[in-house]
Amino acid sequence: MTQVISRIVPTNKRMQAARRSAQPLGAREVVVDASEAFVRGVWCLIPDEDDTSWVRAGAELPGTDAPLGDYGPLLRKMLDAGISERDIARFARVMAYQTAFNLCYHLGDPASSYEGPGAPPAKWEWELYEVRAGKPVDPMSCVHELLLTADPTGREMRPRADT
Repeated sequence: MTQVISRIVPTNKRMQAARRSAQPLGAREVVVDASEAFVRGVWCLIPDEDDTSWVRAGAELPGTDAPLGDYGPLLRKMLDAGISERDIARFARVMAYQTAFNLCYHLGDPASSYEGPGAPPAKWEWELYEVRAGKPVDPMSCVHELLLTADPTGREMRPRADT
């Protein structure tokens, strides 16, 4: 089941093209440092809202008790409720962005795992570093702050004007 789902989950067309060509994602996108390269790579994992092909394909999957076994039935319920493929794809993009943002934030602030009332003291620390010749050289701080402005659509995750 997981193999089937991995073939139809939302993808980013720019990511696929970049993988095929092994070329930069666009002429205007010049990587200036490791943080920008990292954030650009994260955006390659966020689904393209213009690609809705995965919605119908996913909705055809049967429900199972396997991991992600409710993927098909959930998509069917949304479609049956009248939610458009375009809205489902946009929602997938929004959720992927939020997950990416939170993960980037977490990479930069390990104490965030332990915040809140009654939280135990932080036990571990980590940090994201640029590595050269196998050695960490520069910390990559606040990558979560770069994520929004790096939206390849240029809209910073704002909805399309026509929605």
